[in-house]
Amino acid sequence: MVITYHKEFRELMKTKLSSRLLNLVGKEQSDKGFTLTDLLVAATVTSVVVALSGSSVASMLDASNTANAKSERRMEINRSLNFISSEIQTASSIDPTGSSKTNAEISSNFNPPSSQIDEDSVNKALVLTVPGLADPIVYYSATPKTGKWSGPQVVYRWGPTFNANGTYDSTDSSTWKHQALIDKVGGSTVTPTCSDGTLSGNAAFYACVDPNGKTAEVSQLGQIKKLMGQPEIYGMSISTGIQGTKVASQVSNISGGASVAVLPTPVASSSSSPSPSPSPSSSPSTPPVAPVLPPAFTSSSGVVTMASTSTMTVRNLGGAITCGPGGANIPVSGTININVTTTTTTTNRRGRSTTSTTTTPITGAPRALGAIGQDVTFNNVPAGARLDITGIAGNGSVCSRFSFSANSATSQGSQVLTLVDGDTVPLFTPFGGQRPIDSFMSSTSTNPLTGLPLIDTTTGKVALAKNQVIYLFELGTTSKSSTAYDMQDLVVLATITPTTTTTTAYTNSSSSNKCNNGVGNGSDGCTPGGSTSKDEKLYNIATGALVCTPAVGNPCKETSTTVPAYKLPTGVVPKG
Repeated sequence: MVITYHKEFRELMKTKLSSRLLNLVGKEQSDKGFTLTDLLVAATVTSVVVALSGSSVASMLDASNTANAKSERRMEINRSLNFISSEIQTASSIDPTGSSKTNAEISSNFNPPSSQIDEDSVNKALVLTVPGLADPIVYYSATPKTGKWSGPQVVYRWGPTFNANGTYDSTDSSTWKHQALIDKVGGSTVTPTCSDGTLSGNAAFYACVDPNGKTAEVSQLGQIKKLMGQPEIYGMSISTGIQGTKVASQVSNISGGASVAVLPTPVASSSSSPSPSPSPSSSPSTPPVAPVLPPAFTSSSGVVTMASTSTMTVRNLGGAITCGPGGANIPVSGTININVTTTTTTTNRRGRSTTSTTTTPITGAPRALGAIGQDVTFNNVPAGARLDITGIAGNGSVCSRFSFSANSATSQGSQVLTLVDGDTVPLFTPFGGQRPIDSFMSSTSTNPLTGLPLIDTTTGKVALAKNQVIYLFELGTTSKSSTAYDMQDLVVLATITPTTTTTTAYTNSSSSNKCNNGVGNGSDGCTPGGSTSKDEKLYNIATGALVCTPAVGNPCKETSTTVPAYKLPTGVVPKG
């Protein structure tokens, strides 16, 4: 009995204690669990949330990858098109029928290597006759068989290789090689067309060549693979001309695979004969033909040489260089060097002549580069004077006493790039999230001559007057493979305005028919200037309001109250 009593008591106490404990924590015993409906609803909600999140992440990754791929592709195509354009400019002609010629008709040595290239896929786009070469240089597209080059197709060049001096190694075509220029082209199913001229090549790589074989519109297209959706067709084209023919060269984007190329109108170069003057019986309403004017300077290997006595203005457009990503800004400065070289010949008593060369700086040079946005001006710079600029990063006070310098004459192509009107702005990924090169040349930096951006954002081309030049400096590293190599550590603009100009008169009886009817302000070396898109607009000197836009028959003559943008007082901003 005692044992039974104690056993029942323990069971009773255990039950009551458990009930009290459950009540204390707000829980009640229940035999209920999750129903099938509960589980299905929870699973459905979870799936929707995961799907939405995954779609958003995938879309962001797809957009980011596509943007990066476009940037990379634009840089690759720009480089290949500029290389092709440069070689076309050395040619004496472009064969309009070159694409239809057999390999043997081009040269007995033109034999694409069958081990690397599918011979049946070869499509010739450009056949160039170059002075000094017995056989033409050929650019073509083909499907690769093996190797490191990716399809669908690759653009190849057959021609002589280059030596260290940038000249051809051999004129013997039996030694020429078939070299890949750019891969991953093709993918478009749309047949390209030409509004005029002859079409050569295929949808991957083609050219529209004018019937005279002087100019061409060259295009490359390829696919950009995307994480979501179909691959995107992306490509670019460039207008160019043979030697002795100047073309308003521009790179334009192509999308969707469809393109109608419009051949540029060639303009006689300075080595060509000037256009004939209008006869006295010409209609007064017909504007005279502009003369071919001499350039304000010549540029070679980073050195700018004055063609005549000039006023030179050098402006610091800015730059960006830091001590590591997001680190402290490294101070940047520069030195403007302008030197004159004189040659003296002396004869001794025996009649033997000795020639000596002396290089001396002009008065006021060298001079420090101004602060960002400030101009440094040199007056009466003599003809033959040579300009070069030294960029300097660091002063020993930051970033472990970092210090580096590069000169435009001695470091051209490695640490310094020189750009003139029509050049393509190079594409480098800025280091550590810094500003890219084109940002220093777009809306934040206007041309002091025109009041317009220094870059055409639709083409990626430099937009300068013919008397201007831009320098890009890399002052952080000498390694082109480094992520810090971005060529925007210092950006400098130089403007050379001749002070001795010539007014060219025409045989037209009208005395006003001089220098394109008096249009412009002298930026192209003609007084009072020639009618070009680069001529200065005139602005109100007090308000900056646009007063006059140059056009034929609309002289835009400067007065005491209407001046070009670069003559406006400090603080007055040109409008329009």
